[in-house]
Amino acid sequence: YDQTNMQSEKDRFLKDSKKSGSSDLLESAVKSPVSPFEVQAGSFIHAELVTGINSDLPGTVTAQVTGNLYDSVHERFLLIPQGSKLVGKYDSKVSVGQTRVLMAWERIIFPNGRSIDLSGMEGVDLEGYAGFHDLVDNHYLKIFGNAILMSLVMAGAQMSQPGGGYGMGGMNSFSNPSMGQVAVGSVGQNMSQTMEQYLGNTMNIQPTLKIRPGYRFDITVTKDMVFPGPYLVKGD
Repeated sequence: YDQTNMQSEKDRFLKDSKKSGSSDLLESAVKSPVSPFEVQAGSFIHAELVTGINSDLPGTVTAQVTGNLYDSVHERFLLIPQGSKLVGKYDSKVSVGQTRVLMAWERIIFPNGRSIDLSGMEGVDLEGYAGFHDLVDNHYLKIFGNAILMSLVMAGAQMSQPGGGYGMGGMNSFSNPSMGQVAVGSVGQNMSQTMEQYLGNTMNIQPTLKIRPGYRFDITVTKDMVFPGPYLVKGD
């Protein structure tokens, strides 16, 4: 279970997120805003996908900001305008039973051509849950179909062996097989092993998660974002 569902990686994430030290007193004090042109951590950037996602392969995804975002303190200065382009990537490593795609957003490109690095800020759905959820294909038909086919191959291999309970030509365990029967049995066994190996590999399929273009989501701002000035002042 641990290996299939990547529990070790999830545990490592939680451990890495904990800060060292056992003191009950926080070392940091209250800080004033660095700038009036600041989007503080905990804010959300509203957006929707321009390109779709298919978890079978890793790739880059683009999106577009769907709402203006103003400074966090006074909400007067427009800092991230609607229509800004977002560039990010998704995690294509999917564990059994997983239904959500993990997202990390790397950059915002503003309509005036300027940009800012997002350092992998997390993508969440409109309810704040981590990752995106849309279409899930667990490949049940292919997996169980191959399982049935593997059973038939194994049964056929058993029947092809001379001297088996279902051997060629009604042979039983006390019969002496002919050269032809031995050759047929050997070929059948080799083909059975090859097919079993192939079908075994095809049954080890991770779920395919698809997110369609137009999917609406939020980006959680995890670090304070400081801008050199407003993109636009409200009321101007």
